[in-house]
Amino acid sequence: MSVLKAGFDMALKLKVRDMELYVPDTDTTYNIEIANSNFSRNFQEIEEIVVKGMEFIISKTELDAQSIVKPERNWRIIDTDLGEFTISEVKHMIGLGGEILGYRLRTN
Repeated sequence: MSVLKAGFDMALKLKVRDMELYVPDTDTTYNIEIANSNFSRNFQEIEEIVVKGMEFIISKTELDAQSIVKPERNWRIIDTDLGEFTISEVKHMIGLGGEILGYRLRTN
């Protein structure tokens, strides 16, 4: 593990929450640590439409420990306090040298 990846994982550990990652295709639920990115959307769009959502960050190390290759759209994040969120976008978080450190999960 690179020093950058270890630092990334350590920083996420400061604010991770135990959540569930639900995969509807296989009806499988994983207990996993996910960090809230402290970014939420509540933008007003055309014709008074409001777009709401949150972003979460998950470490590649955490996914590897659960044997999950990569999160996908339409999977769900379930938190007992925050509620249930459907993943609408998955973005790679890439470190120096092209190593995948984790994923930013946007929800709606």
